[in-house]
Amino acid sequence: MLCADSIETMRSMPAASVDMVFADPPYNLQLAGELHRPNNSRVDGVDDAWDKFD
Repeated sequence: MLCADSIETMRSMPAASVDMVFADPPYNLQLAGELHRPNNSRVDGVDDAWDKFD
């Protein structure tokens, strides 16, 4: 797992060496409360423990 600037990190990696990229801008994983869209409809976000790291 890498936590870094993606552009800089990808430049240092060999070609064809990546199988998956999970980019995590605030996609609202593990919300403490409900998330609503601008039209006030509820977003059905992830609320399981699979995306927690110690």
